[in-house]
Amino acid sequence: MRIGIIILSVFIFSGCFQAQYRLPHPKVEGLTQAQQMTLIQSRARKINSLTALVEVSIDTPDLSGTLQIICVYERPGRLHLSASKGVFLSDRAIFELTFTRSHFRFDQFDEDGNLDRFNGRLEDFPKDHPTMAGLFWVRESIFLPGSMLGGKSPEGAHIKLSLDKNTLAVRRAILTPPDELETQYKITYDDYRKFGKAPEEIYVPFLVTVTEPSEGFEMIGRVLQLEYNQPIDEEAFGVLEDA
Repeated sequence: MRIGIIILSVFIFSGCFQAQYRLPHPKVEGLTQAQQMTLIQSRARKINSLTALVEVSIDTPDLSGTLQIICVYERPGRLHLSASKGVFLSDRAIFELTFTRSHFRFDQFDEDGNLDRFNGRLEDFPKDHPTMAGLFWVRESIFLPGSMLGGKSPEGAHIKLSLDKNTLAVRRAILTPPDELETQYKITYDDYRKFGKAPEEIYVPFLVTVTEPSEGFEMIGRVLQLEYNQPIDEEAFGVLEDA
């Protein structure tokens, strides 16, 4: 069942997909390398849950166009994506994709609304659905770039980050899946927004680009609405439970 969008307490509306170099992070000086890593990770860890409405321009071998995607995230490792495409005065469901720490569920809808459902172990998703593997590999790193710090993702992908030298904001990332040296997902973060006050402030990139030319994967996401650290809609995860 498709979830309805929650009425959000924070509303940000944006126009076209234009890169905006905005870094509201404070300037950082005099930190050791270890202190820098701690700071970057702490920025991501301040977000325990997140619900967002994202306008996505996506181009894959199986899917292309502009979508509205409702994203529901809860730490650790739970992510639900509900994608629709506007058709005149109504929306048409495109797909729903749910990841937990151990399993996935992938629902695809054709133009008549007929459903194909796929379930499986989390680690099998890239193999079972290769044209959508980019969504598996980047997952919450779209919103929480600092969560990728440490050289490897939980699934073993190698990660290289590029930081702004003055603020340590994550500007770019290259993610290489294990045993796929020819595959590299390049992620660019722009238009950061600050929420809250120190020491509990958070920074979220509102414009994210993900590309992987060898797989024909390109995605540009613009956050339209955002709510964080609020109770999530459990209906988003349905009956899919962690083992």
